[in-house]
Formats: sequence, C-alpha cells, structure tokens
Amino acid sequence: MGHTHPAGYDFLRGPQRAFEMRMNDQRTLTPPAPATLALALPVALIGQTFTAAAMFAPSVLAPAASADIGVPATAVGMMTSLIYLSAVFSAPQIGARVPQWGALRVTQIGLLLAACGLVLGALAHPWCALLAALAIGIGYGPSTPSGSALLVARTPPRLFNFIMSIRQTGVPLGGALAGFASVVINDLNVPGVTAFPPEHDPPL
Repeated sequence: MGHTHPAGYDFLRGPQRAFEMRMNDQRTLTPPAPATLALALPVALIGQTFTAAAMFAPSVLAPAASADIGVPATAVGMMTSLIYLSAVFSAPQIGARVPQWGALRVTQIGLLLAACGLVLGALAHPWCALLAALAIGIGYGPSTPSGSALLVARTPPRLFNFIMSIRQTGVPLGGALAGFASVVINDLNVPGVTAFPPEHDPPL
C-alpha cells in the first residue's frame, strides 16, 4: 500500500521539514566535541585532506617507488585497487561505529591508519606495499562518515550544502598535497629516496 499524505501537505516544504528533523535528531545523538562549527570544519577538512593525500601517494610516487620495491610501475594499479576496496569495506563498518566511538575519535583512527600505511610503503618491500594499501584504504574509508557526523550536528540548515562542499574539497586538496610532497621529496636529494627517476624532471 502506497504512502499517503494528509490533506494540505506541502510537497515542497515537507521533505525539507523531514530533513531538519533528522538533523535535530543528529544534534541530540552526536557527542559534544568539538563544540562549534568553527572547530569542527577544520577537523573534518584535515581528516579528509590527509587521508586523501595518503590515498593518492602511491600513484604519485609509483615511477620511482616501483624500482625500489622491485615491481613494475604498472603494479600501482593493483595497489590502488586494494586501497579503494579496503575503503569500500571500512566506510560502512567503521563509519557505523561513530555513535559509539565519536566522530572525532573515528577521524583520528583514520589518520593514524593512513600514516601507518605511508610508513609501511616507505619500507619498499612488496608485502609491505600490500599492507600499506590495506591500511591506507581502511583509514580513508571512514573519513567521509566521520567528517559528516562532525558537521551535521553543528551546521545550520541554510549552510549545510555549503559546509559539506568545503569538507569535500579535502579530496582534491589531498591530491594536490601528494603531488607537492613528491616534488619536495625529490628536491631533498636524500640518497635512496626520490619521487622521480633521475632521467625525469619533476612536473611543474
């Protein structure tokens, strides 16, 4: 049996009212820290940016890292697949723990896992590279649900789309950060650590 609406139901205002009620429920259920949008937005943006940077890092560093690891550069495709598959698994699994652990704690866990993945990748061993992909993917997955939970409870309805758009800019910012970091690593001239093969100039 189809859903019926009462007489005089406003089909334009009705969905908006339901959305506002869900936001009010979220405000009630979400832990209080960080207390304000001015604190929550940078936290959510940082979590999204740095986990995204870790996700993009293998693709950016593949030309040189493949030689150190001893695999062809095309193997980065397998690593990227593992990252995304891990993220697909972890987003709903860890994201569902936000009400229990808190959005801030889930964000911290994601950042820690992404950092562990980068450390494992720096060991330049094939098995470590696989573990790095899993750690980065698991860390990246919950960044969206945890960031959303941080913001939903503290964002006025009129600013909701705008604030969520700002948070989502963390993905391209992470890609830019990964690319910039590769140039910096190359300019450091640390023996055995380079982002680009000697015969290639870093992209400008």
